[in-house]
Formats: sequence, C-alpha cells, structure tokens
Amino acid sequence: MLRTGAMRAANPGLMALLPVSSATVGIAPGSGKHRLPFACDSEIEDLPDIYTTGASSVNQGIILKKIRSDEDSIEIEVAASDGSSTFRTTVDVGHEKIAGLVAGLDRFKNAIYGGVHDVRLGAFGPEYAGGAFHARLHFHRPGHGLIFITVHAESEWNDFTLSKVASRATLYLKTEPALFDNFIVELGRLRDGETEEASLSGR
Repeated sequence: MLRTGAMRAANPGLMALLPVSSATVGIAPGSGKHRLPFACDSEIEDLPDIYTTGASSVNQGIILKKIRSDEDSIEIEVAASDGSSTFRTTVDVGHEKIAGLVAGLDRFKNAIYGGVHDVRLGAFGPEYAGGAFHARLHFHRPGHGLIFITVHAESEWNDFTLSKVASRATLYLKTEPALFDNFIVELGRLRDGETEEASLSGR
C-alpha cells in the first residue's frame, strides 16, 4: 500500500482541518506565524520551504524523492511549491515509467515554439491506491523562453466520516530551459539509481 502526505506543517492536527488552498490559509514562506480564520484565533508555524538536498531552499519548484524501490517499482514522494503553498503526495510507479519520463522530457526540451507535454504519475480517483500527480508543461510563445507548469495533485483517499476523501491542489509555476535541463539530468541519475532525488527549480 502507498503512503501519502499533503500540506505538511509543524502542527498536522490543525493542518488537517484546512483546505489545500493557500488563499484561505494565507501562508507565505519566511513570513513568521499567521492567524487562521477560526473563532479560536489559533496560530500555526509556516509550512517548510520545498528543499533540495545539499542546496539552498527554493520558493518554487518540483521535487521527486525516492522513498523505496524494488525490482518491479519505485515509490516516490512528489513535492510541488508555487512559493506560497507546498503540496506533497506519494506515488508508486514502474521503473519503465521513470525511464519514459526522462525520454519524454528530453524530447520536449527542444519544443521551444509552443510545445506542450504532460507528466502523469499515479492515477486520480478513489478507485486507485496512493496519490496522483499531473503536470502540464507549456513553452508559451510569448513567454520569452520560459516553461509554464500547471500542477494538479491528489493525496491518497482516506475514510472521513461517512465517505472517502482526498486532499487536492492546483499550483502554477514557471521555470527556464537551463533549470529544466538540470532536472532532466537529475531524473536520469534517479532512474539509474545514482541519486535519491531530482529537483526542478522555479523561476
């Protein structure tokens, strides 16, 4: 079975009561404590910045971190941040999926005149175990070479009163070709078992 986490904070008990949207919570990295829209006027600490091993924290980006692997599959925690909110989910995919991901992104990096590419890890809906992650990458023509990324992510489904529920997030971020090239290299090393993590920094 897969494990998943979403919107982790210093106080997970309070965080479980909140919707995913950062507009409701009003959290921004590095801004201290923030008051919540509760009658009790509680406080929680900031969400941790998305991070990279051995590097400075970044405000925007996507990180794939290997949790475990065997001969058939690899379990990956995917974290995405738009600079205000961070969402994490866990997916379980076959090794061939990672190999295909690297190959697809390597082709897409040359589609600088309006290319679109979809990354899908896991599957959405209560019928499937684990979380899901979908990122649409777009070389928008008027975007001066930037890659625009729309992320849809979903946690694992869990029992909640009389039904099953899952947390969801939609995030928007941008990156640039040089950072994207570095991400492809790191993904290749993750595929080959040379590293535990691959990160795409935002711009």
